[in-house]
Amino acid sequence: MPKQGSAKKLTHDEFQSALIYTSIRENSRVIAYDYLVNGIPISNVAEKYSTSKQNVFNMTKRVLEGFQKYKDALTAVHALTKQEFDDALPYSTQLIEISIKYAYLHLVEGQPLIKIAQEFDTTRQNVYGAAKRVIEAHGRYLDSRKLNEQIDKYKMTQEQFEALDMNLKDNQSQIAQRYFVQGKPIEQVATESRVTNYWAYSVIAKIIEEKKL
Repeated sequence: MPKQGSAKKLTHDEFQSALIYTSIRENSRVIAYDYLVNGIPISNVAEKYSTSKQNVFNMTKRVLEGFQKYKDALTAVHALTKQEFDDALPYSTQLIEISIKYAYLHLVEGQPLIKIAQEFDTTRQNVYGAAKRVIEAHGRYLDSRKLNEQIDKYKMTQEQFEALDMNLKDNQSQIAQRYFVQGKPIEQVATESRVTNYWAYSVIAKIIEEKKL
């Protein structure tokens, strides 16, 4: 457990860099940011967000581990295996072919940002952004594995589903029903709904989070 005092450990830019290699939900990011960047004592952060000090510690630990991975990656330490990279792509957004190449060279082959940028006459920010989106996609992929393992936990009847009283578009409703009512895994839901794995996952994960299922 960290000390109770102020614990300003990262700058804003360092925190953002850490997120490239950290799979963490948005509300957890906010909590970790208050502790690590704003330097608010852990007990105050826990009270502010109605959570435990241990939860705050766990969230901040993940971000700090992500920052270490970011620093390692800058010196060409591999961040993902080829299989992990391939698994992540169906859960990615806004990635054109050249961006996928940047990310692969950096994350799988372990080439430094600056080397890739020079080779392709681009900026380190472009390489950085591509890697960030793939890492975020890999986090969504891992989360989707958990959701597939928990299908029975979230399965409900049609009546229970309708009782959630969600304002969903037709396509979103079909996606949700295929997972929550029919008990189908996310990849199958995506195929039958003719959407990407990313979109199917996003709809399902949002419902679970908003409805606190």
